[in-house]
Amino acid sequence: MADQTGEGPGAEIDVLLQEGREFPPTEEFRRHAHVADESMHREAEKDYEAFWARRAGELDWITPWSKALEWNPPHVRWFTGDTTTLADPSVVEKLKEKYADEA
Repeated sequence: MADQTGEGPGAEIDVLLQEGREFPPTEEFRRHAHVADESMHREAEKDYEAFWARRAGELDWITPWSKALEWNPPHVRWFTGDTTTLADPSVVEKLKEKYADEA
C-alpha cells in the first residue's frame, strides 16, 4: 500500500482505484435498453451488493453462494462458493421435464 505521500509500493494502483468519472449512456442507447425503469438504477446505486444478490437469487443455483461480494482492491469476486449453470431458461425447463423421472 502506498504511504500517505502517495509514493512507494502500490501508489500506482491506489491512484487507479480513485475513479470519479461517469459515462452516462447516450439517448439512443437508453431507447434500446432492456431495463428502462430508473428505480432499478437507484436501487443498484443505493446498495449494489444487495441489488445483485437479489437479481442472482432469481437464477437457478446448484449450490448457492456463501458470499455475494468479496472486495479486496484491486481484486473482486462475485458469488463465491457457488455452482450454477447459466443457460436459456427454456432449455433448462425442457431438460428438467425430460429427466424428471431420473432425479
